[in-house]
Amino acid sequence: TSSLSAAIGNPVTIGKIQGDWEGFLPHLNFTDVRILDGQRQPALVLQHIDGSLSWLSLFTAQIRLASLDIDSPSLLVRRDAQGNFLIGNLMLSKRGGNNDFADWMLRQSNMTMRDALIVWIDDQRNAPPLVLQHVNLRVDKLFNKHRFALRAIPPGELSTPLDVRGEFYGESFDSLGTWKGQLYTRLDYTDVTAWRPWLNLPSQFSQGRGALRGWLGVNGGRVTQVTADVDLRDVVTRLAEDVPEMEMTEVRGRATWKELTGGFEVSTRQLAMRLHDGLELQPTDFYFRTVNSAEGQHNGEIRANLLHLENAARLTKFFPMEPDLRTRLDAYEPRGKVSNLDVQWQGTPQKPDIRRLKGHFENLAVNQVGKLPGFSGLTADLNGTDTSGRFSIDSPGLAVDAPGVMREPLSFATMIGQGGWRRKDGELSIEVDNIAAANDDLSGNFFGSYRTEAGTLGVLDMTCKLTRGDIRRAARYTPLVALDKEGNDWLNGALLAGKTEDFHIRIKGNLSDFPQDGTKDVLFEIGGHAQDAVMEFDKNWPRIENITGELLIRGNRLEVDSPSASILGTQLHNVTVALPDMTDKDLMLEIKGDAAGASNSFLEFIQKSPVRGYIDGFTDGFSASGNGHLALLARIPLKGDKPANVSGTYDIQDNNIALGEGVPLVRYTRGALSFTESGVKASDISAEILGGPAKINVQTVEGGTVHVTIKGRSNVDILRR
Repeated sequence: TSSLSAAIGNPVTIGKIQGDWEGFLPHLNFTDVRILDGQRQPALVLQHIDGSLSWLSLFTAQIRLASLDIDSPSLLVRRDAQGNFLIGNLMLSKRGGNNDFADWMLRQSNMTMRDALIVWIDDQRNAPPLVLQHVNLRVDKLFNKHRFALRAIPPGELSTPLDVRGEFYGESFDSLGTWKGQLYTRLDYTDVTAWRPWLNLPSQFSQGRGALRGWLGVNGGRVTQVTADVDLRDVVTRLAEDVPEMEMTEVRGRATWKELTGGFEVSTRQLAMRLHDGLELQPTDFYFRTVNSAEGQHNGEIRANLLHLENAARLTKFFPMEPDLRTRLDAYEPRGKVSNLDVQWQGTPQKPDIRRLKGHFENLAVNQVGKLPGFSGLTADLNGTDTSGRFSIDSPGLAVDAPGVMREPLSFATMIGQGGWRRKDGELSIEVDNIAAANDDLSGNFFGSYRTEAGTLGVLDMTCKLTRGDIRRAARYTPLVALDKEGNDWLNGALLAGKTEDFHIRIKGNLSDFPQDGTKDVLFEIGGHAQDAVMEFDKNWPRIENITGELLIRGNRLEVDSPSASILGTQLHNVTVALPDMTDKDLMLEIKGDAAGASNSFLEFIQKSPVRGYIDGFTDGFSASGNGHLALLARIPLKGDKPANVSGTYDIQDNNIALGEGVPLVRYTRGALSFTESGVKASDISAEILGGPAKINVQTVEGGTVHVTIKGRSNVDILRR
């Protein structure tokens, strides 16, 4: 007993000792073992102990046991207010050292305790007693490696049987700060928050029950890693005071936190949850790492197998974050799925450098906010870094909303292609190799590049070629930076029908230099061959129909050249409709063309156009039989108060003209009638009136009155009739 007393640092009395041999080891049986305190009063009483003496005792001059078995003890384990641990009244470990008894136990090769009753009292927490029944404990030692396994039955309201295991490396309880190892806990069912009186649970966690497995990593006496497999129900937590409680009907999966030098990492494996409000997070594998170096450099990494951005955005209301970031997330409202995401970055938090960016984005969408465009239905793959990379797009339903850039949102049934990006000297360049796009309006492909340039909108070099296009929608795809809104509005209202199978768009130059003023080296061109087009260049003029020709926008000039067209059923030839300068404040429209057809059609044209006003209604009530030829040139301001400039000549070819009731019929009329916006004029028009030849002169005089002079002879017989 003296050797045992010296080893554990307390007096020991043993009621009875019996011995025999267990193989090559001496086997001892102890009865009524009493470990005394400083007043030589029993501090710990063990009724029965079995042990095998280790031959190491000869070399260490201490009692070393190869095995120590304790059956059915009843133990009171306590932490006092000063943080010292006691078994009964025996000091097991003491803050600041003098842990002789605990260290002696630590040095034994194998210890087993069976069917124990342990009552845990924590004076430091002022917690009620915790009773653990049917406790089975096994501890194995090999050099400084200690492994243990504990099974116990806690009170039924806390959990099902408790399973705790561990593996640690350490020499003495006096130097716990140097220990390292891992602790494992398993509870098939537990009310997690019911353990709060005895455990330091996070204050944010207020409710939860279910199954739990956990691994706790320790290094240098500190917790450095936590891994938990959970299958919990009715979980309630609040992650900060300024965010609402998160109520989860179900949480399952694995979550891990690990301390790193200068940072930490967090990961999940098949983590899924369902909130009380119906929000569901699908099983997700997620990894996040952040490290700050002593030099202030920041390194980070994010990996995820699948993220539903809608759900992730909705979850952010439960997480603390800067108000400005929360406002932006609410405004942009990101949606879609991201899979196989892998992002790595380093640098300062204000200016991180992306060292790896890889992922598949499906049906990605953000709202249009301020000057930034919005989009939806974007499906793409990215693989690169901050300095360079490649992307591929395969979007079956892409929509883009870019007010200020395009007149209205654009949508595409398909968009497929590839491209890449490169950053050099602080500027970003994006190159598009070949992207095919199609929708109800068009089908074709485009390629080119865009490069940022400090202090400007950037440099664009793009070519688009269409194999199918709806002429009516030309304005929809004309950038407002190239054609301002008023010019774009006119184009949108003027082109009423038509199609093309050969159309192109070309833009090259710094976008800050648009619209063009002739002083910058920029190019903007839209052109192609139009078929069956209809143009209404102004609401006051009849439509030009059946246009087959070339539509061209080059720089600030728009021009339509058609060898043939029709107006009010009359065939037109060599028609040109142009806006010489789409940036002109008056937005002047020029029209030039020839027409040949029935004179009645030309009279209808006069009645349905501003020409009637120019000639003061001179042709009101006229009708004609026969044909003629019209040459027309007009300059019409689409904005402002400037008057229109119109000039035209109508060649009359053997027409019979009825001037109205009570007026003789003018037969076999031949000649030319000229008109401008100021009036009408005709000289020496030949005709037959009342059976005799006549000459007709027409002149608009001061005040806008049309004066007509007729000279000739009449047939008296016809006049008598």
